[in-house]
Amino acid sequence: RYYDEGRYQARTLADEMRDGATKHGEALLVFHSDTRPGAANVAEMHRKSLALAGALHSLGLRPGDAIAIQVPNWLEGALAFQAAMLLGVVVVPVIHIYGPAEVQFILRESRARAFICPRAWRNIDYVERLERLDRSALPDLQHVIVLDEDPPSGCLSWRDLEAKAQPSFAPPHVAADDVCLLIFTSGTTAEPKGVQHTHNTLLAELGRGSTMPTHGVTLSAFPSGHIAGVLGLARLYLNGGKTILMDNWDASAAARLIEEHQVRNTQGTPFHLHGLLETAAASRRDLSSLADYLIGGANVPPALVEQAQTAGLATY
Repeated sequence: RYYDEGRYQARTLADEMRDGATKHGEALLVFHSDTRPGAANVAEMHRKSLALAGALHSLGLRPGDAIAIQVPNWLEGALAFQAAMLLGVVVVPVIHIYGPAEVQFILRESRARAFICPRAWRNIDYVERLERLDRSALPDLQHVIVLDEDPPSGCLSWRDLEAKAQPSFAPPHVAADDVCLLIFTSGTTAEPKGVQHTHNTLLAELGRGSTMPTHGVTLSAFPSGHIAGVLGLARLYLNGGKTILMDNWDASAAARLIEEHQVRNTQGTPFHLHGLLETAAASRRDLSSLADYLIGGANVPPALVEQAQTAGLATY
């Protein structure tokens, strides 16, 4: 029925990424970070990700295998995400604050064959957390890639992975109904559940049923381990424009970015929107370019909607 209604098609995220590199090659992805800032356009991202897919293939990853990625909104995480999609490997996003117990559970349940994480970020020592994993209970995990020049023993560095890149790599066929994303719920009332997404289910959300306008500059503050963070990254390939990703929520920084980059669209929870409006008013930041705000994740007080509309925002 979904095919008949046009909600599903025979296209994959890999197809959209390839076409996006041609249609929107100059569209820019900006990584706002105090520790690891960066930027790349869509054409460059596709070229590097295709070569990186070859690197993952050289490690033995094949379509249907899983790779867990616990990386903040940094360039390396985005490249790994796209490389996995091109290779047909299932991406398992991991929230950046999850500790050894949560990571152990996700790695075991997903049967991930590779895991990518930083060495450290903010006050988190990921290497110390790696050492607390029970590797004997993770027989499928063969490769751990650490974003550091001097990785722990038995791990690869990002540079080691890049050294295996294959610029002329020819990716395998991937079907639109293949599972491409396995994202775990928070486990509020029980153990987390791994939610399976196919290329079709994600593309239906991204471009075939979304009500949020996607023109102009977009600001995304959701973490990359969250489904909203995944959608914020993938949307760039379908719609072009400029996307700014924040690796850490800071209302003052968000207000400044909106003013400086003339951000048109953004999204967040009521907490994010309230903080943004209050900070902008206190610091007299100009949010007039911001026309659309996709809000969710918690109950939205009517007073907050009224406050946003008074500020000139359309909320979805």
